[in-house]
Amino acid sequence: MAIKKHNFQTLQDFLQKPFGQIKPDTSKFDSAYESMMNNKSIKCDKYCKINNSYMFLVQIPSESKQGEYYEVVIQFFTRKDNANDPTLSFSLEHHYLQFYSNSPSFIYKYSAIYKTTGYLINVLYDRLGAKSNSMPTKTNPDMNMTYDKSIYIACKYLWDHRLRILTFNGMRLLKQLPVKDFLKEVRDYDTVMDDLELFNLEKGLQKELEKEKKELNEEKLSKPHFNILEKLGFVKPKIKPTTSTLQNKDMSAIKKVEKKSAIKPVKKKTSKKSTYK
Repeated sequence: MAIKKHNFQTLQDFLQKPFGQIKPDTSKFDSAYESMMNNKSIKCDKYCKINNSYMFLVQIPSESKQGEYYEVVIQFFTRKDNANDPTLSFSLEHHYLQFYSNSPSFIYKYSAIYKTTGYLINVLYDRLGAKSNSMPTKTNPDMNMTYDKSIYIACKYLWDHRLRILTFNGMRLLKQLPVKDFLKEVRDYDTVMDDLELFNLEKGLQKELEKEKKELNEEKLSKPHFNILEKLGFVKPKIKPTTSTLQNKDMSAIKKVEKKSAIKPVKKKTSKKSTYK
């Protein structure tokens, strides 16, 4: 399929008809979004300003690797065709969009297409390296131009929180960073892959430790228990009573009871004869 350049879109247009096409089935994306919202795991509290454009950093949690996040950047900008829109003075809702994500899904399936069509944020080109120059002939052979999950969830989050994030009054609650500091918050492709590799390594080590701990516990349970003081001769070992010793104890106890309960012969009292006549 030939790649065509599309007109830029506002946030609402993008969520309704991505790149001017019929909206695909997003039920799985929506389900993932609801789960993240319930866990309060989506974060967006930083932005920067470059001339008249604004870039927001949205951290999206990985569903397969707990504790790992991907950085999604959404840039809002204006052009001559919308420069006179009166709503631009108090909100970013009618600004146009560009995107970036370091999610492996986006990198392998869409980054090169977004770059070719002008939807990839220019100042973040270098974050993707050579991957953004190679068309996804294997992972996206039809060159479909559509949502990546991380970008869809980030945009949906911004839209649902537009009064707090996309209005100039609401943005005061966010942290505005200098451009250099903002860019430092965004990892490049190689760093993400290194972090994922480290994450997998840590998970593997954790499983190995759990396995060794389990085997050690099983080994302890299989060996007879001993007291170190008994082994060194300071304490006499406790001998578990056998059936015969228990029977002997029972018989001796019975004999003691019988001995105590035996009837003793009563001695007759002899009266002393009086010496007086």
